[in-house]
Amino acid sequence: GSNLCEYMLEKGYTVVGLDNYATGFEHNILPFLTHANFTFIQGDIRDLGTFVSAAKEVDFILHQAALGFVPRSIKDPLTSNGD
Repeated sequence: GSNLCEYMLEKGYTVVGLDNYATGFEHNILPFLTHANFTFIQGDIRDLGTFVSAAKEVDFILHQAALGFVPRSIKDPLTSNGD
C-alpha cells in the first residue's frame, strides 16, 4: 500500500491511508505523514465506523487490505474474512 500511496501522491492526488498494521509497518508511511495531500487513519477496515470515516468524500477506493497467506486464512478465517 505504501508504494501505491507514494505513486498517487507524486501524481498530485489526495490520499487517505487506513491501516491497522496487522501486516504493515509505520515506517513505510513515515515520509507521507507530513505531506499536505496525505491523511492517515490507524484503524481496521472491518470496523464500519472507521471505514465510513476513511471513505468520507473519497471518489475511489483502492483496497489493499487483504491478509495474504492461505494457511492463516484456513487457521483463522474470521480474521481473514471479517465478521
